[in-house]
Amino acid sequence: AGFPYRKTLRPSARQIASLSLRRGANDVEFVVKHKRKELVVSSTLYLWSRNAKCVLAEIDGVIASGAVAPLQVLARRLGKTSRTSGVAELFTNVSRNGYRIIYVTTRAVGVAGSPRGAP
Repeated sequence: AGFPYRKTLRPSARQIASLSLRRGANDVEFVVKHKRKELVVSSTLYLWSRNAKCVLAEIDGVIASGAVAPLQVLARRLGKTSRTSGVAELFTNVSRNGYRIIYVTTRAVGVAGSPRGAP
């Protein structure tokens, strides 16, 4: 049985506690209801310590094109001038220094597996 939640983008502390999350990966499912249809969405939530170091990596270039992304600044300091030149090495070094990397995208879930520009 699920818990009734009101529509919000920010769950309450009680709602989060009800998930009984454990450190690391937690598989979760939630139901999105629209009119008479229900869609079950599966996802993985990661719980890290509050002292965990992480870097957000925007992988589409959409956000970065409008503002200077921190990784672009770091890449320039390391002598990387191209957006893609040395990215794997950069992320490897970031990870080796104890950071967790979170990749974010602005692409819709429905097209996430499709190459860009595909019909």
